[in-house]
Amino acid sequence: MPIFTSLDVTLPWTTRTLLAVSEYLHAWGLLTLLGTVVLLIVIEMLRRSLYPLRYALDSIVLKLPVIGHIVRACNNANFCRTLRLTIASGIGLSDALHITANITKNTVFKNAYFDFETHVIRGEKISTAMRAYPSVFPDILPHMIHIGETTGGLSPTLMYLSELYEADVDDHTKNLSNAIEPVLLLTMGALIGLIAVSIITPIYEVTRHLGNMQ
Repeated sequence: MPIFTSLDVTLPWTTRTLLAVSEYLHAWGLLTLLGTVVLLIVIEMLRRSLYPLRYALDSIVLKLPVIGHIVRACNNANFCRTLRLTIASGIGLSDALHITANITKNTVFKNAYFDFETHVIRGEKISTAMRAYPSVFPDILPHMIHIGETTGGLSPTLMYLSELYEADVDDHTKNLSNAIEPVLLLTMGALIGLIAVSIITPIYEVTRHLGNMQ
C-alpha cells in the first residue's frame, strides 16, 4: 500500500477497491463483526417474540429453492413419524395432532396441524384438511393418508411415508453438498484471481512508469 500510494500512478479500480476494503477492515473490521453478531441476536429475539415475523420468515424459508424442499420433506417426515408413534401409543387422533403441532418448530406447519385437529374434532379426515395446503404438502401425502384412513391402516401408511421423506431428505442433502462444492471452488478461484490481478496490474504499471522515467 505505501508503494502504490506514493507513486504517481493511476491505480485500476480493482486495486482501489481492494485497498479500500483492506483499510475498512483494518479500521472497522472488529466493530463490523460485533455489530453483525448483535444484529443477528436482535433478529432472533424479534423472531421469537413476534409471531407475524416468525411466520413470515418460516414462509420465506419454504419458498427458497432446494432449501425449501428439504425443509418441507423434513417436516413431513417428522409429522408422519410423530403422528404414527402417538397413535400407536393409544392416543386419540385429535390429541395426537395436538401433540405433533406443539413439538413442531415451523409455524406454517404448526398452524396446519392445529387446523387438522379442528377438522378431526368435527369428524372430518386428515387427508381432506391437508388438501387445503397444496403448497406445503405434496399430492402424494393426502392421497396416501386417505388410503390409510379408508382401509384402516393409517399407522403403517404413516410409517411408509416417514421412511419415504427421510430418504428424500438424505438424497437432497447429499445433492446439496455436491452442488455447493463447485460453486465454492469457482467463488474462491474468482476471489483469488481478483486479488492477484489487483496486485499484479499496478506493479506492471509502476514498472512501465519507471521505464518511461529512465
